[in-house]
Amino acid sequence: MKLNDEIEYAYDQSNLKNNELIPVRKSSQTHKTRTRKLKDPNRRHFATKPVITDKWLQLDINDLRQDLRELYIMKQVLHTNLLSQHIRFQNSVTGIAQTYYEVFRNGYIAADHETRHDSSDISSYIHSVMDPHLQAGSLEGINLMFTQWESYTKLLSFSNFRLVSLDFIVIENTILVKTLGEFRFIVSRDTILGIFPHIIRNEALVQQIIGLQLTCNCTIDFHFDQFGRVMRYGEEADFMGAFQSALRNPLHLALLMEGALIHEESMLGEFDTLTVNEEPPETTEKPENVETQKASKASASDSEDLDDSNCSQSCHPRRNDVAFILS
Repeated sequence: MKLNDEIEYAYDQSNLKNNELIPVRKSSQTHKTRTRKLKDPNRRHFATKPVITDKWLQLDINDLRQDLRELYIMKQVLHTNLLSQHIRFQNSVTGIAQTYYEVFRNGYIAADHETRHDSSDISSYIHSVMDPHLQAGSLEGINLMFTQWESYTKLLSFSNFRLVSLDFIVIENTILVKTLGEFRFIVSRDTILGIFPHIIRNEALVQQIIGLQLTCNCTIDFHFDQFGRVMRYGEEADFMGAFQSALRNPLHLALLMEGALIHEESMLGEFDTLTVNEEPPETTEKPENVETQKASKASASDSEDLDDSNCSQSCHPRRNDVAFILS
């Protein structure tokens, strides 16, 4: 009994000492007491960091939201300005293409005392909207356009040049304006001599086309640079389709178009006489080709004296004529 009593007494005394030395603290008092005991400013900062960090993060989030709103508004403004500039540029280049058809509605003749005003207006317009080194196929030079327009006007009695449709296409750093148009022309002796000299001996074919008033479809491509100037020009006139409505016989059509002086970009005349000089030539004759031209004139004047065999050979289609139609 004494041993048990001593054990119980010793146990009670041990529990009493522990309770007095390590008093139990409430959880609410632990954080405050620990914060008060942190005298070092750095340690105090880390102790209260969770509360401060939340406030800073909330302020940062609000600032970012405001920045996003401002950036979105700026984006809308820039997009509107860019769209407006794009529309203005598109209207500008399409307007140039439309004006081109209006300016050359009835062709072009070099300036003289009677038509100096109109021709000077056309010349100033072309020089203002087209690059001086304008490319047309493999040739270059803005004055080539004037010489070709003179050829169209004189050889075809060119008239009623009008725009039918227009498309606007963006290709990398260039703008392509594709146009579809049409014009009217009259087949005259000048037309035959200047474009179809190979059928002069074929009087039957000449009589079929002389005096015809035809409508020809054409496609013209304007390639603009970023400054709105025409840097490349492409044209294709459908003379084949125009004469097809008049010549029912496909062999006659093949004979007419086989030797026609119609070159790339639908340029008319002798290819050697196409000029790209800075100043338009006063005459279409070149010094080195004087003898050749004299020989051609002599052959044309003596065409009536040719024998019937040569005439019959020119009147009948050759093998390559048939190949031209089949292709």
